[in-house]
Amino acid sequence: MSTGLRYRWTTGACATAATTAASTALLTGTFPGPVEIRPPRGRTPAFAPLVEELGADPRGEHWARAGVVKLYPCWEPGVNCQPGYAWDSRET
Repeated sequence: MSTGLRYRWTTGACATAATTAASTALLTGTFPGPVEIRPPRGRTPAFAPLVEELGADPRGEHWARAGVVKLYPCWEPGVNCQPGYAWDSRET
């Protein structure tokens, strides 16, 4: 039975994948391959980060940034990078 609903990944799904990638990189020192998330409907999409950056500021706080691309098929062709951030301010 068709519900008539279209399947697209929400901004929240893209942001979850980006934040997961950034958090993984912060904890392990490397970015994962495609990040799988589990939305409520049981599908398991995988998002490959487009933006991957690791760094530290002058105070020694480490940070990671990742971004995945969200396509908008219902508008003019274009992309929007959904960012995810993670940081660690623990003293080392």
